[in-house]
Amino acid sequence: MDGQAVTCFVVDDTDCPKTGRKIEFIGKIFSHVVKTWILGFKLLTLGFWDGKSFIPVDFSVHHEKGKNKKRPFGLKRSELKQRFSKKRSKDSFGFKRTTELSLNKIKNAVKMIKRAVKHGFIADYVLADSWFVSEYFITSIRQIKQGILHVLAMCKMDKRNYLFNGEEYTANQLLNKFKSQKKRSRKVNAYYIELTVAYKELPLKLWFSRYSKRGKWHLLITTDLSLTFNKAIEIYNIRWSIEVFFKESKQYLKLAKSQATDFDAQLADITIAMMQYILLACHKRFAVYETIGELFRKNKDYFLQLTLAKRLWLLFIELQKQLLEILDIDINEAIEKFIRQSEYETLIKKILTALADPNNEQPQLKKAA
Repeated sequence: MDGQAVTCFVVDDTDCPKTGRKIEFIGKIFSHVVKTWILGFKLLTLGFWDGKSFIPVDFSVHHEKGKNKKRPFGLKRSELKQRFSKKRSKDSFGFKRTTELSLNKIKNAVKMIKRAVKHGFIADYVLADSWFVSEYFITSIRQIKQGILHVLAMCKMDKRNYLFNGEEYTANQLLNKFKSQKKRSRKVNAYYIELTVAYKELPLKLWFSRYSKRGKWHLLITTDLSLTFNKAIEIYNIRWSIEVFFKESKQYLKLAKSQATDFDAQLADITIAMMQYILLACHKRFAVYETIGELFRKNKDYFLQLTLAKRLWLLFIELQKQLLEILDIDINEAIEKFIRQSEYETLIKKILTALADPNNEQPQLKKAA
């Protein structure tokens, strides 16, 4: 990969809030953003990053039945009967899509990755957050094309066991055992512990990391044993491209905003929004990053032009890291809030606009509403 751009599959899901209780297959889902149950669907998306652009390549829509047998999908029996319904041919694409509603999202994510590879998308890594990491997920990804794909993901520090030097340890036990051997990366301004272990006979490299002396430890894992900590963090940060996709598509392209009662219309709405995003990403690529002729040069060196705005953004991120370390605030939680909350985005835009304006020597920045 030296001199070449790293390519990645990125998989994640997002909330699709709805207001109409008569929408076909509608129900309540648990939102990890607001920490409560809301009416809507979950949108599972697979994206592809080729080193310059992120594009969505596949998706599936899911609902959650829940454990309350008296209120399946979080709705009363009378509300379930009022939902729109229609008959579909078993040979139709709409019927196949409806069968995905109740599928396990981890298994369906693996299906989407296999389908993408079958259609010619090849990546170096599959990036995911801790919710997706399991023995099935890692094993299934490594079996694709004789191990052409590696997994790089955050992992929960739970009770699962890792084999190290012939003995089994949980993540917390490994952390406590090697905490005194932590190193510091000046490049990413973080403390870390690096270990090579086996999980269910799968060789893994683990990194325990935190961004301040009293910060919360996080666990990053990969099946690529050749990766260094700095490179792993650099690659894993690409995962935020799907969060940006969700935010921009919802805000500007009305992704999953349809209130149509027919489930087929919901699928069409999502498809159209994703197609719009791909076209806009393509336009930006041609306008900023490369000429059309360069698209046909297969072995060119990787180069990404930094605009003034992006230089300012990198400066802002660096300042943010330093400030978060001083305030002893976890950087991952802070970044997630910046991406998910529109008021933070408004404030950032004002700061960058003020910095980019040479005539504005003393910008007056008001707090975002």
